[in-house]
Amino acid sequence: MKKLLKPIAGILLVLLLSDTRLSAQSSSQIKSRYLLTAAVGGSMFFGDLGGSKGAGRSNFTDLDLATVRYNVSLGLRYNLSNGMALRFDAVQGRLYGNDAYSQERDRYHRNLSFRTDITELSVSAEIISLNFAGRLSNKIHTAQLYSFVGIGLLHFNPKGYYRGTWYDLQPLGTEGQGLIPGRDFYSLNALVIPMGIGYRMNISRTTLIGVELSMRKSFTDYIDDVSGGNVDKELLLQERGEVAAAMSERNNFGDGSQRTSRGSSATNDNYAFLQFTVSQGFGRVRSKNNSGFNHLKFSHVLDCPKFK
Repeated sequence: MKKLLKPIAGILLVLLLSDTRLSAQSSSQIKSRYLLTAAVGGSMFFGDLGGSKGAGRSNFTDLDLATVRYNVSLGLRYNLSNGMALRFDAVQGRLYGNDAYSQERDRYHRNLSFRTDITELSVSAEIISLNFAGRLSNKIHTAQLYSFVGIGLLHFNPKGYYRGTWYDLQPLGTEGQGLIPGRDFYSLNALVIPMGIGYRMNISRTTLIGVELSMRKSFTDYIDDVSGGNVDKELLLQERGEVAAAMSERNNFGDGSQRTSRGSSATNDNYAFLQFTVSQGFGRVRSKNNSGFNHLKFSHVLDCPKFK
């Protein structure tokens, strides 16, 4: 993961320091009240299945690049004040995990995998950490470094691949849901907490481009259909059929034994997005006596700054 984060940090540092200058705006400015943002990027899953070395972890230290999938999103941002905005985001994407890619022996031989399409709706508070002006070619550009945190609703539906077909896993009760007392079928909806950081800059009066890295902390351990509840494979075979039994336990130790737990219920599943964004400002409002582009002071100016 360090190899992935270093280039991102380097790019942000260069953008921040490259010919960056603080500036003062004229006393009358045009700013946009709304910002419509479209984004596309990669989705990363952190849970019981797949991952790198060691036991499953719910953060970037368990990233497996081979399991990165896609996401697209559309968002609307509303300026509440000079330093804060309210944002609404809708995301469609896919998450994937596969033990076959893991470098951990027990996880590799557990041999489970899943994929799920996800839909997420969220509302977040966004805070501008830094505004600055810099030079891009022969033009002055404005830029923002920001962070956000909020709450959202996730819909997911994990599927497993068996003999050429993808099967919905939740109805199969792969951990004995509906068969073992106290094990109920899990919900396909869950609350999530989105949080992240981003950078955006003007390329015209009202258009911005940027990059955003975010983590979603979820309140479910079943995005990958795995939470640690082992069940008798023969019971599943009798009650739910061949597919349910196969999806429950697929170890490849070679002797038919089940030497590893399906997972751990100690932590919930999480996921993350790395997105490239394009934003369009609209709903202009005239602001008077407002200086901009000072550290820790925000001004949503989409025009190039004017120097006196």
